[in-house]
Amino acid sequence: MAARAERGSESYHLYVAKDLGTFEKYGLDVDLIATNGGSPLVQALVGGSLQSASVAAMAPIRAISSGANLVIVAGFLNKNMYSFVTRQQIQKPADLRGKTIGIASFGAANEFSVLMILKAFGIGPNEVSLRVAGGSLARLAGIERRSDRRHCGSPQQ
Repeated sequence: MAARAERGSESYHLYVAKDLGTFEKYGLDVDLIATNGGSPLVQALVGGSLQSASVAAMAPIRAISSGANLVIVAGFLNKNMYSFVTRQQIQKPADLRGKTIGIASFGAANEFSVLMILKAFGIGPNEVSLRVAGGSLARLAGIERRSDRRHCGSPQQ
């Protein structure tokens, strides 16, 4: 079984390979599943529920540095592919202070990207509240439902 954090353009190659029978051609029995964020996938890898996962490097690096027996075998992105989306009332980075920012999961690339963005804006992690709010679509819906919810997700999703 193989898994992907979310279904977006950065993972289409997996779905194309599945649809074209490429995995089967090479003797691989692959079931593609989607979850919210890389941390749950890495937990499933460590626990033995998955044999492989396509995730950003942050979650497995954190797990490996904590003693997990995992190996990163390949990578295909060398830059951050996230966009930071807010409600219209947020006009400048300083307006984020005191707000709640929705992320996919703690410990994954999504959280790391938000923290990097905040650092670039000169906003400390203690000046905002991070809340697990689900995948990109759920976080976008959160922007519509609540004025203080934010989104950091892949621009292709």
